[in-house]
Amino acid sequence: MGLSYRHVQRTDLATIGELYAAMVAELGLTYPHHDDPAGEIVAWLSADDPGRWIAEVAVTDALPDGFGEPTGGTPVGVLFAHLDERSFGSPRKVASTEWLYVRPEYRAGRVAPTLMQRAIRRAKTAGCEAIEASFVPETAEARRWRIFGFQAPYLARAVLDQRRYDRLVGV
Repeated sequence: MGLSYRHVQRTDLATIGELYAAMVAELGLTYPHHDDPAGEIVAWLSADDPGRWIAEVAVTDALPDGFGEPTGGTPVGVLFAHLDERSFGSPRKVASTEWLYVRPEYRAGRVAPTLMQRAIRRAKTAGCEAIEASFVPETAEARRWRIFGFQAPYLARAVLDQRRYDRLVGV
């Protein structure tokens, strides 16, 4: 079965929500948690500046739309990143990956590398000078990002446990 690659379409959102749930379960992610990933994606794509988002998907059974990009199909892999412009320092304009997930049965091929290549091309076209990835160190997720050459730690963000947070704020 052949795969096609394209920008995320609204018809993909329900399946992308399923992909997100599978990723959370597989990686055992507890923070941050998105209650409605499909709804959040709609918000991202409908934001005041939708050009700030890179949203690429690998799909099965897509049909040509006559304009160079396939339409339809079932998502089997997805990559989301957002474009940031910093006020100071270098690099100024970066693409920050949010998440990358490929269904296990499609991982032996080139789905993730192709999604990364497409995202990097879009970021470069948008004027980005660098690509960043956020991940929890020493996890399967971190090992996946390192395959693409991301080095950690560039920045470490610590998360305050919810129970301790509640205690500190008097809940």
